[in-house]
Amino acid sequence: MQHGDYFGDAGESYRLAFRKMLAVNSERTLIPAILPPGAAHISGIASLRFPSNREMLNFAALTSSIIYDFFTKLKGRQNLYEDDLLDLPWVELPDYALLQILRLNCLTPSYARLWECSGVEVERFNWNRKRDPMCCEAPDVGEKWSSDVGLKIELHRRQALIEIDVLVAQTLGLSLEMLVNIYRSHFPILKDNEAGTYYDAYGKIVWTKSVGLPRTGFLTEGNSNPSYAKWLKIIESNELFLECDAVVDYQPGGPRPERRKFIGPFNSYIREADYEEAWAHFERLKSEEAV
Repeated sequence: MQHGDYFGDAGESYRLAFRKMLAVNSERTLIPAILPPGAAHISGIASLRFPSNREMLNFAALTSSIIYDFFTKLKGRQNLYEDDLLDLPWVELPDYALLQILRLNCLTPSYARLWECSGVEVERFNWNRKRDPMCCEAPDVGEKWSSDVGLKIELHRRQALIEIDVLVAQTLGLSLEMLVNIYRSHFPILKDNEAGTYYDAYGKIVWTKSVGLPRTGFLTEGNSNPSYAKWLKIIESNELFLECDAVVDYQPGGPRPERRKFIGPFNSYIREADYEEAWAHFERLKSEEAV
């Protein structure tokens, strides 16, 4: 692939990093992340440096989609090698996909320069779906980085990834049916976790069966999540307000107590239906631009 070279040093540029160990039977196999300048990594990570930030963002969006994850799964390897990345097809995605990948990654001031010098036109962020009357939209953003740039609400981050999946599929010339079939046939754990994840009215995860998100959302005694059976009873009781105490132990400064509040109704969402809605949205935009 002429769009990037294989590097592992810290350097002065933003780089795209991948976890080398591939778990084809997990929720996701290809796992990318953008590293800021000066960040080093261990040998269990592979990183790519690109001639421009725009090219890096384009490849980041491609490899964040389930389609490129699917391409990686097909090889059946246990480890990611340079040729696996270089063999992936290159297509130019629309700016909206690059804007989404920026908002998924630019969470701290370390990414301010990437946001401001990306070459992506930053326009009003039109979230294409309001799920619930109370669910706030992602805030508008400008050319200067601010704390509003990064998507922090779980439902917003999920929607951004769904839209990237759709835009990658459309750019590659796939059909909606093909995208849905890839999801159903090759991502059973993701599908299972999607069905077993509930959000509150503000887009926060209130309960999930995903083993990768322990102690997320509403907790019961012992700082643990209620069982699925207990959670279903909560849903059946039509609770509209949940509150719990939790201990946050993944931030600087050590463990600290936290009071969590969740506002109902609590809903889970079907990815296939969301694909269909996003697909129609982008097809409609293309039709309007063609007029």
